[in-house]
Amino acid sequence: MELVIVRHGKAERDSFSGRDEDRELTTRGRNQASWLGETLSKAGFDGSLVLSSRAARAIQTATLLAERLGSPVEEVEALMLGGQISDVLPLVESHESGRLVLVGHNPMVSLLASLLTNGVGYCDIQLRTGSAALIQIEDIVPGAGTLQDLLRMDDD
Repeated sequence: MELVIVRHGKAERDSFSGRDEDRELTTRGRNQASWLGETLSKAGFDGSLVLSSRAARAIQTATLLAERLGSPVEEVEALMLGGQISDVLPLVESHESGRLVLVGHNPMVSLLASLLTNGVGYCDIQLRTGSAALIQIEDIVPGAGTLQDLLRMDDD
């Protein structure tokens, strides 16, 4: 299975409502999401299911990315801010064949990428906003995955 773990694009500091989950992407964040979608499309991820946190910045990232892939987006509670890896692993396991894209928040997305590639006790993958870890994994167990690439739009 090929798994892409995405941290949402760059977001506004505040939201109109004052709620963190309502913060929207900046122009840079929208550009990051579109770039990731184009990059993943070139890598053959067209049609891959995209699972996303329901926070505005994550849904916007997932939607822009999925538009480039011609993919559906599903909102899942497990990917919300403060979500637990133990709630995300069953989602990944249920899609063990093919390709899956997850869009969420730190620290969980960095911890998940690190857990799947390096095992328990390591957090050496730090996903910045608008970045993604591409992981090849057959068995959804700690340390069983191989980090294929870290994707992020240049800072230019």
